[in-house]
Formats: sequence, C-alpha cells, structure tokens
Amino acid sequence: KQWYQRRVAITAGVLQWAPTNHHACSYADAAADLALDQKVMDKNVDPFYSHVDDWSRFRDDIMCMWKGSVDELLAFNTWINNLHPRLKFTMEYSESTIVFLDLRLTKGGPMVLTQMYSKSSDTHAYLMPTSCHPTHVCRNIPKGVMKRVRRNCTEDTTCEEGFSEYKQHLLNRGYNGSLVDQAIEEARATPRDDLLGSVQKENETSQSQNQYPLVMKFYPRLPPMSKFIHQNLHVLGLT
Repeated sequence: KQWYQRRVAITAGVLQWAPTNHHACSYADAAADLALDQKVMDKNVDPFYSHVDDWSRFRDDIMCMWKGSVDELLAFNTWINNLHPRLKFTMEYSESTIVFLDLRLTKGGPMVLTQMYSKSSDTHAYLMPTSCHPTHVCRNIPKGVMKRVRRNCTEDTTCEEGFSEYKQHLLNRGYNGSLVDQAIEEARATPRDDLLGSVQKENETSQSQNQYPLVMKFYPRLPPMSKFIHQNLHVLGLT
C-alpha cells in the first residue's frame, strides 16, 4: 500500500476525515481574489481596464459587463487565462442575453432584466415533506422558493412564469398544493426591494445579552421542548 501527499491543492467537499475540506471554498475565493480579481480591477495591471464595466464573481463563475468590441473581449479572455498557470477559463458571450448562476440576464434598453434560470440537468430535489425534519422546515421551503422567484425576476410576466414552473417542481416532490399557493401569494405581496435587501430593517434588540442557544438533535418522539422552555423562562432567568 502506497500513500501520497497532496502538495498543490485540496479536494472540495465536506469529509469528516479531512477537516481542511471545510475551508476549500474559502481558499478558492482567496486565491482567485489575489490571482484574478485584484489584477482585473487594477488599471495599472489590466490593459483592458477601461472596457470592464462590471466584474462579479462567485467562486469560479464570473459575470462581466463589457464595453469594448468582441475582438477586445476575446483578447481579454486570452489575457486572464495567462494570469496564473492553474487558472483557466472558458467564456460564453452575447450581445443580448447571458446566464449567471441561477439568473438569465437580458438587455432591455437601459436596464438589465433578470429571470429564473436552471440547467436542464437540475432535478430540483427539494427536501420531501415526508422527511424526518421539524414541520416548520418543510413548511417554509415553498416560501423560500417562491420568494427567490420574486427576487430574481424583474418583470411580472417572468415572475408569474417562475411561480408556475417552481410550483410544479414542489408538487413533484410531494408538497401540498394549497401550501404552495399560500407561499406564492405571500411572495406576490412582498415588495421586491425588501427581498433584495435594499430596505434596512430596524435592529431588533434582545431582552437579554446573556442568552445561550440550546441545540438538540431532532427526533419526532421528543416532547415539544421549545414549548416547555418558553413556559419556564422565568426559572431559567434565576440562574
């Protein structure tokens, strides 16, 4: 039996026997920022700096708004592929619409319109409501899904299309139709600015700064511990 030591990189994923894997994404972000982002956004280093209107990166996915010609864009792609020997990028570009993560971005006059996007291989395998989880977890999944649709769609028409599409995905996973419809109505009633985070909420002050979380493994046969704790908070406050 032979053993090998990895010298250059670490594997991604969360494994109990490899604690460094928990930080793989952080390492990747830090490396990409140093080797790529800082150079692209430095006008003294990037010969194409004036053409980069916007530069957004999530891990190894990058969206760039380009103000130059197509030939200059191709030359820019060649340039960033020579910044680091271990960082290589492929590129897709369009003058009308592009895809970035779970968004499809389309040029609409002076605005950039967004709508939901998912790959054809996406199975939309949401947690099934029959799973052994607290009831509020499965109850809140349709709310989160529909608020994500509301947040990602700039136009009402594409938003309604997203509601219909993702409702079917949830129904396919066994979710109750009335629960999904209720989540859609709640998402419709929520201002999109609130979901984008542009409206700042007032800071909620806690009654006590000396509060400690009680973390327990979920088991459906346990008594309602949250109820018991709230009923006896006055006793806990004596300690």
